[in-house]
Amino acid sequence: MFKKKLLGILAAGAIAVLGVALPSAAQADPTSGDDVSAQFCDKKVISSDGVNHRADRRLDATILGWIPNGTIVSAACDTFPGDRYTACGKTSTSWEQVGWNGNYGWVADACLKYVS
Repeated sequence: MFKKKLLGILAAGAIAVLGVALPSAAQADPTSGDDVSAQFCDKKVISSDGVNHRADRRLDATILGWIPNGTIVSAACDTFPGDRYTACGKTSTSWEQVGWNGNYGWVADACLKYVS
């Protein structure tokens, strides 16, 4: 009992210090089977037109929203294969999972850059 309470207090403290709680695998993407919850990084959208935030790594996937250029998002620090696209001056099959506006979805990796 004491250990559970202590762990809860430590977790709450870490969230307070860091300001961010990492999603669990279930929150990250319950349908893909990919465990991308290990590490998330801040990345910036670098598309002059913004990017679509999709429910899956497919071009025909439901669009959850549109993320404007320059927006800082919480993104998986890894890429995952999906549909081939041409965006932000590149053609690729690499997608990143992104937490934005209360949803987790997918964004073309070519349109994201690490925040330094």
